[in-house]
Amino acid sequence: MTTANWALQKALYQVLSTDTVLAPLVGNRIFDDAPVSDPPTMHPFLVIGEGSLRDWSTSTEDGAEHIIDIRVYSRSGGRSETKLILEAVDTALRGAAPNITGHVLINLTMQRQEVRMASDGETHLGLIRFRVVTEPE
Repeated sequence: MTTANWALQKALYQVLSTDTVLAPLVGNRIFDDAPVSDPPTMHPFLVIGEGSLRDWSTSTEDGAEHIIDIRVYSRSGGRSETKLILEAVDTALRGAAPNITGHVLINLTMQRQEVRMASDGETHLGLIRFRVVTEPE
């Protein structure tokens, strides 16, 4: 079974990078990994990051369950910017039908959100976790 892991990440990036509500909040600052150089002008930004994959096949169909974490990094004066961005990500992905090359989206649900202060004392970190189930075409 070929998994949708990379195709799913590309599809999520496409949805997020073209969303008209999210664009004014993060611009084109959507990454695969947090930038090595982290100047204040880089904030806020998103990272489509950690995830896991497990077999979700049945006796008749192949399938995969993906757990995808999207992180928000913000240095605004409070948590409000981080929460607004998390809300925009959630809305964009819930209302989308990502084009996952070679696969079909069966289910996409938000599992959790959290906001906390990073150890640097300056950066608010937001996390939104999605569960995505896919099947090959």
